Amino acid sequence: LAANKSSMTKIKSSVEAKDVDALATAMNGTTKVTLRNMNLGIKDMKNIATALHGNTTITSLNLVSNNISDDGAKEIATALGTNKSITTLNLVRNNIGDGGALVLATMLVENETLTDI
Repeated sequence: LAANKSSMTKIKSSVEAKDVDALATAMNGTTKVTLRNMNLGIKDMKNIATALHGNTTITSLNLVSNNISDDGAKEIATALGTNKSITTLNLVRNNIGDGGALVLATMLVENETLTDI
């Protein structure tokens, strides 16, 4: 993983469990995270969600074109239930169906920080 103050780029093909601490540390030094077109699986989404739970610096999360499906959307929704810094979330082209959309909508009732989804 490589990070700077304005963006983060993933080098590996997946976010492994051993990377969660490094991901969380990198996320604390940035405001925007972009993980596009990376074919992230549910294990990746769980690790990303874990790193997001306690983060207070990220304001923008871009997960475009990762095919995260309903299960990935549920992981992100759970993380955003506790994360109060993210204001922008991009989930375009992720094969999210009614189940994932419902979980995200339910999360929005509680999360007053997220303003652009």
